Amino acid sequence: MPRLDLDLRDFTATRTDLQRLALAQRAAEADVAAARSALGEAVRAGISGERSELLAQRVAVAQAARDRLVAQRSVLQTRLDDAANRFVRDRDPADMVGGLDGHVPIALLPVRIETRYVSGQDQQTRLRIRVYPDDLNTIDHEAAPTANEQESGKAYWTARFAHHDDDAERILRDLIRNFGRGRALWLVRILTPNNPVPAVGENGVPDFPSPLIGPRVQHSRDHTRGPEPAVQYAEQHRGQAEGPPREVVRIHRIEIAGD
Repeated sequence: MPRLDLDLRDFTATRTDLQRLALAQRAAEADVAAARSALGEAVRAGISGERSELLAQRVAVAQAARDRLVAQRSVLQTRLDDAANRFVRDRDPADMVGGLDGHVPIALLPVRIETRYVSGQDQQTRLRIRVYPDDLNTIDHEAAPTANEQESGKAYWTARFAHHDDDAERILRDLIRNFGRGRALWLVRILTPNNPVPAVGENGVPDFPSPLIGPRVQHSRDHTRGPEPAVQYAEQHRGQAEGPPREVVRIHRIEIAGD
């Protein structure tokens, strides 16, 4: 599909004005900070009267100039948003996607690439490329605490019951460093004893909840995979644990002449 003939001059001009105003606003922010600093020094030095009034007016003028720039940027940003909305509303999104320049990427997705040089019967060297689509996002969670995690979590509560607060804080820091903050706090929560922490000066043994789930008896893993490319694959990915081989490899037949 040929590229769409789009008039982007309004977008370009508005973005240029926004960048110019952003630079001006940063300079105005510096002026406000300098005026406030001068007024603060005068107050601390005990200067009053006409001098302090002039400095206060300087602060007010700098703030007003900055506020004007902020308002102008807001107007321009609204204009840019409206133009973008009209741009999309007046055209079919399918046509717009089809009119994208194929040489300019709009998204970079994770893949594993394998390459190999091979020599054909014609003595020419060819480069073969295999592309394996990878997971976009993986959420890996062991639903059961492991033996090491249970031991560390129990050690934390044992120190709390013995009122060894320094040891408890050290164990918690180790839990966070070894297992991550989220899982460390989860371990502390699920291992919270049934009985409360005794008062200072009293002895107590933590009554841990039971039964605890054994290590690694349940495993949960969510995958978010990228879309399969809409191409005819030429090779198959071998070595899958189960099921028939799935076509996930495409050979790009780009010949590279040998020396």
